[in-house]
Amino acid sequence: MFKPKLQEKDRIRLLNMEGETKPYPGCYGVVRGVFRDPDDGSEAYYVNWDDGDKENIGNLISTNNLFSTTDRWMLINRAKSPIEEKWSQKYKKSIDCKNPKGFSQKAHCQGRKKRKVNEDRDMDTFIKNADVVKYFKMNNKNYLLELVRFLKLIKKSGIVNMFGASPFLYMGRDYIDRHYGDGTIGDDEAFEEVLDMADDARNIMIMVTMNLIEDKYKIDSEKLGDDEDEDSMEQSKILRLANRHIKDLASRVLRIYMTSF
Repeated sequence: MFKPKLQEKDRIRLLNMEGETKPYPGCYGVVRGVFRDPDDGSEAYYVNWDDGDKENIGNLISTNNLFSTTDRWMLINRAKSPIEEKWSQKYKKSIDCKNPKGFSQKAHCQGRKKRKVNEDRDMDTFIKNADVVKYFKMNNKNYLLELVRFLKLIKKSGIVNMFGASPFLYMGRDYIDRHYGDGTIGDDEAFEEVLDMADDARNIMIMVTMNLIEDKYKIDSEKLGDDEDEDSMEQSKILRLANRHIKDLASRVLRIYMTSF
């Protein structure tokens, strides 16, 4: 659950690194590359660890490698391809929907208007459930909307009764594919869309859970690293709370979805 697959330039946050005090739990880093552990062939990562935050890279404090067999981490920001960042999104934003040119731009603007109406409706529902929304603590409201979109895809795929869909919010792609990807149940095309969104949904749930824990229990994981013994106890507490609250949050998000959409 706390080991999403990574790629070069991903921004990550460390939860645990076996036998090391630097980087410390809560530390941020940027993936420099991917390699295979020569001992067992498992995936591992070259990482530059720094003392920055979610958005800003700070001073370099360690270059210790990250190993999937022993370490735990969470994905903060997925690196985007240059085409996606510099061409596709830039072009879409440049379209003037007050004066669209040609059939394709008109179709894009109609879709944009429809998405806006749907997203406003979805957000109204979440606002009415402020006791859940407050734990997201992120200015980008689309983090909430992504979970709604993901649940809609799960329903469309038909792979599970929606009353039992809450674990899908934090399962991740590999687990879902391994246990539900035999092709005998549901809509194959919709299932592929579920897989494409699964890691993003899980990472949103992890971030929200960490925000809830830091807020509710007054734990500042970014200050870990000064005392190794205290860090170990605090880290165990964080992981225990995270495993409990991520399930509670997922159940609540599903309940909102089931009663409102």
